Amino acid sequence: MRHFVLFISLLLLSALPLTAETDEAAIAGTYLQFAQSALDTGRLDIAETVLLRAQDYAGASSDISYFLADIQNRLDRPLVAVLQNLQAALQTGRWKVFNEDDAKLLLAKTLITLCQGNMALGIMQGIEGADADLLRLQALAVADGGRTSANSAEICAQTDKNLSKYPEDVRFIDFYLAYCIRQTEVRGIEPAERVLIDKILTLTPYFYAENPELLWKAAWFSDTDSSLLERYLKGTTNPASEALFLALRNGFWDDDKVIAGLSAKNTLDWGLLNRLWAFIASDTADASDTADTSEANASNTGNTSEADETGDTSDTSDTTNTADDKEQARNDRLALYSNALKTFSGFITEDDNLDGRAEIKVSYQKGVPQSYLFDYAQDGLPDWNILFQDGKPLSGTIRLQDKAVSLTWKSYPALSTANSGGTTYTYRPGEFSYPALKLEPFFEAWNEGFVYPGRGQELSELALASSAASIVRPSEHFAGATETIETGKGGVPFHSKLTVPKEEGSGTIVIAETAYQNGLPLSTRLDMDRNGKYDTLWRYTDGILSQIESDFDGDEIYEIELR
Repeated sequence: MRHFVLFISLLLLSALPLTAETDEAAIAGTYLQFAQSALDTGRLDIAETVLLRAQDYAGASSDISYFLADIQNRLDRPLVAVLQNLQAALQTGRWKVFNEDDAKLLLAKTLITLCQGNMALGIMQGIEGADADLLRLQALAVADGGRTSANSAEICAQTDKNLSKYPEDVRFIDFYLAYCIRQTEVRGIEPAERVLIDKILTLTPYFYAENPELLWKAAWFSDTDSSLLERYLKGTTNPASEALFLALRNGFWDDDKVIAGLSAKNTLDWGLLNRLWAFIASDTADASDTADTSEANASNTGNTSEADETGDTSDTSDTTNTADDKEQARNDRLALYSNALKTFSGFITEDDNLDGRAEIKVSYQKGVPQSYLFDYAQDGLPDWNILFQDGKPLSGTIRLQDKAVSLTWKSYPALSTANSGGTTYTYRPGEFSYPALKLEPFFEAWNEGFVYPGRGQELSELALASSAASIVRPSEHFAGATETIETGKGGVPFHSKLTVPKEEGSGTIVIAETAYQNGLPLSTRLDMDRNGKYDTLWRYTDGILSQIESDFDGDEIYEIELR
């Protein structure tokens, strides 16, 4: 009922007649109230609709543009729109409900999402408070993924300072533990980082009730993993994937229980799967088996000399059998996890720059890839968006030099068509292969039938053109005309035609045809009055127009000849 009243109020407001006495700032304030009411009820979509309608009054109120940017950010709209509205809010500079610092903080947050950490730091100069200090840490973290020791040292120092400055703000503890966990994928932990982590581990018990996820994050670096993990796992029905890995690594859960936990996830992290698989395939995973084997061998140590004297080789045989048994046990475990992947439905994401946000998202249905999305800038406008059929790329869009190139494959990797900036390229069957994605088994032969696509070859406009059998594009010289170029080997043209829509009815008519020699235009026949008959002939010398002949009365005698 409340939503209905909100809609009716909005309609009445939009119907109000404007007079010279109309106070635009007051009307903007009324829109803001409606938008806030929608937000309070959880209807972000309605709040966005209200604020979009209020944009006519954004010149009288920065609050309109800022609030719209905030709502669009929460709705995961393309960040281009968020940035535009924040820019409008800051340029207008007329605040009543919010303020300039609010807009700058949201702008900095948006820039961090776009991996523009240094720019975000500049925006936040002079802004005080915990929110700004946390964003500064996040900006430093995305500046280069924390891969350089200088950058990580600054993050460490700033975090330590903020822990003293904001002792009750758990966000700084959560940020730093998550940051260091990500860094373990590419480097070890520096001594200064270890000191700060140990300090954090003494603080985290005070925040476990407020943020239970800190339990497994602390367990990642603590020697008391089992007690922390036990408390965390018992308190949740949906444990984090990283916690499942810890449970396996520390022998707290067995394979079946970990696989069940992973299978219940809708989204898995590629980096985590790599760590998990590497652990299973390593000697570390066989530690318990090794211990049992060592104990058994120790009990037979007293018989060694006797065996040597008699030439008995049973010990060597036992050792060989033990090694074979260990190898078989490891293979069985690998197969167990491999089979689980082959039935997985959901998403596998990849955080390539280790900023805590995934740039790559691959969807699966029962172990078969369905789509691949790569958004490097994380602006909501994918650089690559490829759809699959039967586990192979079928069609997609790749951003190439600020231009979206649409692709279709006939039989992957043989490309069928490509469209770039209004130009369509068509390819002969099997003639042009473009393996946009590498379809390789995950971890060698174990995952035959399960692939994680990796980006393959780069694409260029030259490659598209030089391999095409035909090229269809808007004419450069005749407005509204379409040019179709037929090409031979290497994209060398041998014939082209120009078509335009018929003035009456559907279809097109041909108004020009060009013959080529060695890729250069030789002659062009044109229908200048578009009556279905060619009346003009252009001749070329070395590809340059050199002669024009015209026969407008159709008697095959050229009345006009220009050289």
